[in-house]
This record gives sequence, structure tokens and C-alpha cells, in this order.
Amino acid sequence: MKHVAIIDMGTNTFHLMLATITSEGFIINYREKVPVKIGMGGINEGYITQEGIERAVKAMKDFKIKIQDARIENALAFGTSALRNAKNGEEVIIPDDGKSCWYLVNTEEELQNPFVVYPNPANEQISFTIPMEQNTPYRFEIVNGSGQILRNGETFDNKINISHLPSGIYFLTIQDKSGHVWRGKWVKQ
Repeated sequence: MKHVAIIDMGTNTFHLMLATITSEGFIINYREKVPVKIGMGGINEGYITQEGIERAVKAMKDFKIKIQDARIENALAFGTSALRNAKNGEEVIIPDDGKSCWYLVNTEEELQNPFVVYPNPANEQISFTIPMEQNTPYRFEIVNGSGQILRNGETFDNKINISHLPSGIYFLTIQDKSGHVWRGKWVKQ
């Protein structure tokens, strides 16, 4: 069993979920939502107000304490467009002590360009759903929950061998020759 923390950093509300991954799936152990309203007052001008930053940072610090109390080493954070596009959005991300990973995923792009990694969970090999040009290499990168790059290279089809990886949660990034990027999350059993 592996314990994980997921943070959804929305424009109005931040959500924390603590879960245990089992061989049959996952069990949610704890959920919390905090109204942060980072879009209030300045997002239309491309920034998050100081009050919004303070609310967001307080929520993230509170979440970090709960994550540490649950003895979870890695947290994955998914930021919405208001956070990613704001000129000062990085001020919401708390400098890390190396024991947690605030990994921001480009959710707006993922919604516009669906990308699925399957099977999920996987054992030996993963595949992904993007149309691929024949005989054209696609760059890939596999990152663990701590942000470490465990494997990178090129693929000419939509399959990657993952048999050598230990059990855990991973992120796959695929990039085509024009620079378009797809990201997906998957579990290795």
C-alpha cells in the first residue's frame, strides 16, 4: 500500500485528498476544501491580489501540515488556469523542503487535448492516446511523485516499457516535433 496526497488548486477553492493506493484501487482517507478565491480582485488584470496569495499560501501550509501528520512524503498539486496564467502565480507555490512535490499540471491544455495513459494501473507497459505520425520520434519523460526524472527518450509508437519501475504514481510527458506537450498520470503496480 502507498499513501498519496492530491491537491486541486482551483480559482475559488483548494481541495486536499489523502488516499491509500491498494492492489484493488484506492481508499480516500481524508478530504478537505478551503475557499481561497485567488481570482477575486485582480485575475482579470492577470495577477492574484496579495490577499488572494495570503489565503492560498495559508491553505497550502495547512495542507502541508496535514500531509506531514499523515506521514505522506509526496503531494501532487494541480493548478487551474487562473493560477498558471497569473503573472505572480508562482508566489502561491510554497518553497519546498525536499519532502513534498508541488507538481503543477497544465489542466486547461489537458481538457482541450484529451490524453490518456493506459492501462491504469499498469505493470509492464503503458500506452497513450495521441495520433502519431509514422516513423516520427516523440520525446518522452517519466517523472515520479518526488519530481525525479526516472526515464526519458524517444518513442516511435504509443507504447513505453515500464517493467523496471517500482510501484508508485508517475507522470508521463510526451512532446512532438512541433513542441506540443501532453501530460498524463498513471500508477505502476
